[in-house]
Amino acid sequence: MAEEACGEARRIGYVHLQDHDFALYRLKIYQTLPPCRRRKLTTMLPGMFILDQGLFFRVSFPNQEHSG
Repeated sequence: MAEEACGEARRIGYVHLQDHDFALYRLKIYQTLPPCRRRKLTTMLPGMFILDQGLFFRVSFPNQEHSG
């Protein structure tokens, strides 16, 4: 287990997939910048994710716009 959080998952809604209801998340990851170790760079991962059996999986929807 990590000694400190390396990101955050923010629940933004719910989705029904394959006869199951899943919470829908946006994920943000942190990267500590040396040498200070107090400053953190944050990056929002593109797309939306569901949590299933302890793992995050990216989901896409037919009407979702795709970028680059």
